[in-house]
Amino acid sequence: MHVKFEYYERLSAKQKAIYRKSDAIGSVALPDPAGLATLVAELDRSLQSGKRLATAKAASALVLALCQQLGVPTVRITVRNVRPEIWGGELQGLYTFAEKGSTPTIEVWMKTFVGSRAWSVRCSRDLARRPRTLSSAPG
Repeated sequence: MHVKFEYYERLSAKQKAIYRKSDAIGSVALPDPAGLATLVAELDRSLQSGKRLATAKAASALVLALCQQLGVPTVRITVRNVRPEIWGGELQGLYTFAEKGSTPTIEVWMKTFVGSRAWSVRCSRDLARRPRTLSSAPG
């Protein structure tokens, strides 16, 4: 059993059921991971360059390809330069649900707030292990 986040107790019964179902997903099999190799390499290059617009374009292309392979609705990707500072925790990503007629958004950043460490594409290669994150570890 995974450790539940603090907010779990504030969720409704329906939301808790969704949380548990999501938490039970241990991996996501990609139909054609090799088909993503060029996109992952481009994301890696853009992250290493430090250029936010290039990184946003590469991240968007990779996520679009992932959504297409998995047959799920697309999401919009927003890439910021630096992770926002928040009190009392560590923000890993910002996921905004779609309102009627709009596209959901995933907001990620290229560098941590403290120390401005660049993020690595390493976890993009580990999507099967951590499907709920686009990139989840500093390089």
